[in-house]
Amino acid sequence: MSSNIPEARRLLREALRRGMDPAARFEVAQALELMTRSAPVRRASVQHRVTKDKKAMIRRLAAMYPDMHLADIAQLADVNQGRVSEVLNEDEGDE
Repeated sequence: MSSNIPEARRLLREALRRGMDPAARFEVAQALELMTRSAPVRRASVQHRVTKDKKAMIRRLAAMYPDMHLADIAQLADVNQGRVSEVLNEDEGDE
C-alpha cells in the first residue's frame, strides 16, 4: 500500500472529533503536526531548460551509443543526469 498523507491527516482529524482520552488526543495532535511540510528555504534555480532540440540530441546520443552512461550524455548535452533520464523515459508526444 502506498502512503497517502492527506488521507491520514483526514482520518486523524476525524478521530480527534470523535472524542478520546486526553493522552490519545495529545498524541494524535502531535502526529498531525508531523504530517506537514514547510516550504523549502532554497530552491535550485533552473539553469538549463531542456528544449526540444536538446531532447532530440539526448535521444540521438542514447540511440547511437546505447552503452553510454547517462552522466556522459548529460555532460555532452549540458544538462544534469536526471534530465537525461526524464527525456529518455518520456514519450515523444509528452513534450
